[in-house]
Amino acid sequence: MFTLIHTKDKKVRWVGISSTAHRDEDKEIVSRAALKDAVIRMKARGEYGPLRFWHEPGLELGSTDFVELTDDGKYLIESGLIAPQYADKLKESLSKSAWQMSIGFRHPRSEPDEDKIFHTIDIFERSIVPYGKAANRLTSFGLSDSTSVKHLPGKHNQSDHGRTRGRGAGGATATFRNSILNNIIETTRQNTGMSVQIDSGNTPTTGYMVSRNPDDGMTEILSPEVFFGPQGRQAMVDFIMKHQNAMSGADTYLGLWYDKDGTGQVYLDISDNIRDRQTAIDTGRRNNQIAIWDVVGMDIIDTGGTGRADEKEKSRDTRRPDWFPWGQ
Repeated sequence: MFTLIHTKDKKVRWVGISSTAHRDEDKEIVSRAALKDAVIRMKARGEYGPLRFWHEPGLELGSTDFVELTDDGKYLIESGLIAPQYADKLKESLSKSAWQMSIGFRHPRSEPDEDKIFHTIDIFERSIVPYGKAANRLTSFGLSDSTSVKHLPGKHNQSDHGRTRGRGAGGATATFRNSILNNIIETTRQNTGMSVQIDSGNTPTTGYMVSRNPDDGMTEILSPEVFFGPQGRQAMVDFIMKHQNAMSGADTYLGLWYDKDGTGQVYLDISDNIRDRQTAIDTGRRNNQIAIWDVVGMDIIDTGGTGRADEKEKSRDTRRPDWFPWGQ
């Protein structure tokens, strides 16, 4: 179920049942306890993730600001605002045909269990999908040995199919979907930067982005020929695997900045999403950052640092921070 309603302030709100504690077309089921815990987890974070089209990162149709279960715990009801540029087209589409909803969530690799039950999930997005496609031919992929992501496949170019494999310390391996990696590369090309979690394609929706201290050695510089060429996906995965311990936090993102009008290089960085403004500013100053990024206000906040590890490194004062978001 998915529908649109008009609010008094002339905005368009979506409302839908995004998941149920009933077996799907794959005979799998998310338990009521798992749905309840997922709702609690989202509310504790204070953010619910976007509304997407067919689970495709970058195809954000709107925001989510309400999540709740029915009294029997079987139905997840969610709501949010539709991005103004998509409102008319969605209304037109709904007048012609119905749409269904499906959630994207992380889960332990040990699930579903032998009875095809998910007991632990972490919802990071929900999507509208063509009628009849919800819970159909679901796929999984993972960032680590312990977690996977479940979602519906969208429509991809041939180069989107498959995964890119990375190897970290101790021989641990992980695979990442090419469709997500390709989207990150193209978004960076078009908007000169973004903050993203490459396992899920999630981008921050609130808080402030603060890069790590450059003295920590967690910045890598790539030529545009490498990043935007055939080696780009592997270079990004190798960076993530090299710094996998630093990237393990739920609020940690890969930061990318394409200094198109300056050095012409692409910078990979690690940045943290901090909810409190003053804490973010103080952290940015301690990390010697030029500035931090206000996700909601879409604004740069100067923190007075140099953005470089030492005086021998070429000054980065003339470029924007590595974590500059994905665009408007």
